[in-house]
Amino acid sequence: MSPVAAPTLPSTYKCSVITEPGKPAVIEMRPLNPNPPEKHALIKVKEYPRVPGHEIVGKIVALGPNIAPKLEIGQIVGVGYSKVTGIHIDGGHAEYVTAPDTSVAVLPDDIDPAKTAPTCAAVLGHLGIQFAAKARYRTAAISGSSAKRDLTLKVGAHDYIDSFKQDPVVGLKKLGGAKVIVVMAPDHELIRQLVPGLGWRGTVLVVAMVLGESKIDTMTLLNNWGKMSEHTWAGGSARDWEDTVKFAQLTGVETMANKVRFRAGITFDD
Repeated sequence: MSPVAAPTLPSTYKCSVITEPGKPAVIEMRPLNPNPPEKHALIKVKEYPRVPGHEIVGKIVALGPNIAPKLEIGQIVGVGYSKVTGIHIDGGHAEYVTAPDTSVAVLPDDIDPAKTAPTCAAVLGHLGIQFAAKARYRTAAISGSSAKRDLTLKVGAHDYIDSFKQDPVVGLKKLGGAKVIVVMAPDHELIRQLVPGLGWRGTVLVVAMVLGESKIDTMTLLNNWGKMSEHTWAGGSARDWEDTVKFAQLTGVETMANKVRFRAGITFDD
């Protein structure tokens, strides 16, 4: 890729700011520093992310000293979770955002930002189903609503278990027990209840952000000769996102994203 000249940048930029708890966001103009700190990139946000403040896709417009060699001005990039945007650092409800290079994932130039942004975390149910099915697993979706049955089957699930109509563990055991149970709901009790649904050498993989202490009945693990385990995965790193997008493009995984207009928001220019 040939080096791209740094674009001319404005002196200020618009951003959506929450000034205090319980108050709505307000639009502010802030001074724009065209010189990012060491190992940081300045990114012009392409459009609103699907989740306020994070899952950002944009174009690099400036680089700080000693930046990671893979990053260049003009690249389309996403901002992952080495630091959580919108919580630990300023997020994507702005025209520009400065992010550490460890969080910046290089994305293909031809991606759709609205559809690519949510793949950062990949903890949306319809994405998890597609990834599992495309990886050649027999995939069962569990939810507490019969209304979701058709959708889950449409995106690739082979089986649907309605937890309001039957015990999910019973449903999983009828299928032979799960090799992997991917938990996307931030619910300690749900995690504990699903463990018996594992098969031989099965694993519960928790990808949701579950706050507090998780308690698993160790007797359940021991009763299966210890051949069960629980793992967590902090998805959203730059490398994870790059690999996820490549896999999605190769296998045809697609995000279901709706573009909406906010009554009070930022209008993004190209």
